[in-house]
Amino acid sequence: TGKYSMILDGFHNDKLMMVAGAMISLTNILKMPLIVLPFRNTVNLILFGKQELGLAISAVETLLLLLLIYILAKVVGDLALGLELSGPTVGVFVCFILPGMLCFKSDKEKWKRFLPMHSYDADHYSRTQITALVVAMLGVLMGLASIA
Repeated sequence: TGKYSMILDGFHNDKLMMVAGAMISLTNILKMPLIVLPFRNTVNLILFGKQELGLAISAVETLLLLLLIYILAKVVGDLALGLELSGPTVGVFVCFILPGMLCFKSDKEKWKRFLPMHSYDADHYSRTQITALVVAMLGVLMGLASIA
């Protein structure tokens, strides 16, 4: 990281840069629900099988997520380092792991729908499901390699 990890810190007492900083802050405040809500719903769907678990649980999940973000921001303290950590990990999840999970689940549902119940084996894995698992596992390995 350089001398100024936040580029706007390099401009001292400049009114235009203060306005730019206020606009960046406003943008971050307004985009937060667009990031938190789909993330929370996706995690709930993956872990519990449904997107919404009730208002009280959703509020607790959101507060825990915001607390985690705050703690990470305080610990990391540098925007460049934060981007170095979040970019590869989130990118790998979005590009490899999540599509692999979705493909695995959708192919499993397809098999359940088309095969008679007595001939469908729960332990049966199609080529598509195996490929999806391989892609997801490669994503996990790449994610671990990116943080190491």
